[in-house]
Amino acid sequence: MKLIGWGAGAVVAVALVACGDTSVKEPADDVTVNVTEQDGSTFPYTTRADFRPTLKPVSELSADEAALLSALNEERSRGGACTDRQGVRRTYAPTGALNLEANIYRAARAHAQSMVDGNFASHINESDLTLRTPIRRMVKAGYRPLAPVQGKGELYFEESLAFGQLTAPDVVQAWKTESFEHCRAIYMPLNYGAVTVVDGRTGNRYGRYWVLKTSGVIMN
Repeated sequence: MKLIGWGAGAVVAVALVACGDTSVKEPADDVTVNVTEQDGSTFPYTTRADFRPTLKPVSELSADEAALLSALNEERSRGGACTDRQGVRRTYAPTGALNLEANIYRAARAHAQSMVDGNFASHINESDLTLRTPIRRMVKAGYRPLAPVQGKGELYFEESLAFGQLTAPDVVQAWKTESFEHCRAIYMPLNYGAVTVVDGRTGNRYGRYWVLKTSGVIMN
């Protein structure tokens, strides 16, 4: 079994933050958001001033996907504690359920299928620059949120991956215990997200592919 989180290292999940800098361009209802990636590179995306996330009915998920979303939301409703790299135990208050977002789901599903097709396990997709990182995949799929006013908060995009676990409780338990970053990602008060699971082909060394993507603004 294997876990990968988006960050520096094979099992680290670190949030990606879009800077709070936004500027209005012509026409007036278009807004440009400038994103700073994990590696320091930047790219802009254009969104609408009236952008709203698109909710996806939970009934459209597979049984395994629905089980994972339910297990994650149960953890979030209780709150939890995660031990950081210095051995400090950090507690997280109960937070609301993830709202299943359709564009984020498309990004999660497409990346899971890409990993199955390419027999690889990574946040980085080298085959297409526009799909290379978790943020780029969410943006290309149509999830283009507005950034908060600079100094008022940060816009987060997160991705956690797991491979080989057979059930949703196994995945959640692994994310809770394998690293601080995976654990923290469960409890962060981000409002929108998606989960997916795709079975690898016969002979695929990674088995089942599980993906969690979350996004939202945390105010200062």
